[in-house]
Amino acid sequence: MLSDPSKQGEVFNAADVSAALDQLVVEYAGRESELRSAVAKRLKLALNEGRAVAEQLLLKERHGRLCAERLCFMQDEIIRILFDFIGKHLYQSRNPSEAERMAIVATGGYGRGLMAPASAIDLLFPLPYKQTAWGGVVAETILFFL
Repeated sequence: MLSDPSKQGEVFNAADVSAALDQLVVEYAGRESELRSAVAKRLKLALNEGRAVAEQLLLKERHGRLCAERLCFMQDEIIRILFDFIGKHLYQSRNPSEAERMAIVATGGYGRGLMAPASAIDLLFPLPYKQTAWGGVVAETILFFL
């Protein structure tokens, strides 16, 4: 969580990115492979734009911890948007069982909320003991997009 929550939207606007992904679904209806490619490109664009804004703010404010928090916030939002997108458009589970649950846990610097620019993101996907194919394919798809 950012020290100053009012600064969250400066680097990443989740509503705009979600809306853009929903528009891609319409544009690429029936062409899943092309949709996946377009989604990956749109997320990469949003990530690069957010990093550039975070860098500009860092140079202006000279507050490294706030920059790291902003980068983590942006990454959290991207993963949240991806999880929602995948469940809504790619791998719907209309009547999920207890085995079709998933947590996504950040570790390392990212998990501590202090991600450095260009650092790797480390994720864990704890899944229920009796897993269905849904959990594996959702985790793989998230990693593909990231």
